Amino acid sequence: MAKQAFKGLVYHGTTALKTNEWTLDDGRGEQDVSINGCEFALTLATLRKIAISFKILWDESDATFSALHTEYVNRTSATYKCISFLDATGTGNGLTGSWHISKFSNSQDSKGPLFAEIEIVPTGAIAAVEASIVSPSPNPAN
Repeated sequence: MAKQAFKGLVYHGTTALKTNEWTLDDGRGEQDVSINGCEFALTLATLRKIAISFKILWDESDATFSALHTEYVNRTSATYKCISFLDATGTGNGLTGSWHISKFSNSQDSKGPLFAEIEIVPTGAIAAVEASIVSPSPNPAN
């Protein structure tokens, strides 16, 4: 899968998460179409697989953090919107749709704060979106 990092915002519903960077992991699955007598494994590209990952500060007193963790534990999906900054005016584009959290783990540098590393994958239709962002996320985590 190809990975691309973006500067921008991630929204959980209408709430901007406290992060200023997200990564899009984009690729395709494979199907084995090898035939008997062929020396090489043959594959065809199948469905597109994408995932978006981001980090937020691990703060159990934060309502949005708690909502994300509860969503992960209960295996529920939610609307996410990931917007990348394209220019200094705050205009950007990205993806929106129904996603569920497939990974929720923690990471910490030797002297830094504890972060939640979150990965989301689509559960329904996703769409390209263009947005105008007034200001970057407050208290960026990265």
